[in-house]
Amino acid sequence: MVLIEDPLPLFIRQHLTTTHACLLSAELVKNIGLFDESLPRSEDVHYWLRAAAHANAYLFTSASISYYRRREGSLSTTDEAPDEHAIKAFRNLSKDPRFKHYRNLLSSTIAIHIHKNTYHYRKKGMRTNAARWALEGLIVDPLNSFTWKNILDSSEN
Repeated sequence: MVLIEDPLPLFIRQHLTTTHACLLSAELVKNIGLFDESLPRSEDVHYWLRAAAHANAYLFTSASISYYRRREGSLSTTDEAPDEHAIKAFRNLSKDPRFKHYRNLLSSTIAIHIHKNTYHYRKKGMRTNAARWALEGLIVDPLNSFTWKNILDSSEN
């Protein structure tokens, strides 16, 4: 087992858990509330970040305690970029006063998700969506080399 104290910065950088493989105290659940149902995807990322903001520490086990099954027609098999709703979740959290000390980290994480969305759509040949995300990257992260690579690659035939 691994004890992670102050887990929030680590949770912002990477998705560390899944909904079906986590146990929380009833008190913590009462404090953070329920999932944000306005997010069609990434509601779990949003939830775990809110939980990490309230927790002093997380205890992780390396044991496999659950399995993830993908099936045809599920959200994990669509053409939509998997990080599209994560961006909305991170933007919602950046407005939350509990995350004020983490706004720069949240911003850089948003930029990473934007670059990943652009690449996803470029790889699928969905040029309009790729260009839209590339322009979003230009607004959010204009000095990053990935931003300019995405702009140039999204405009190619």
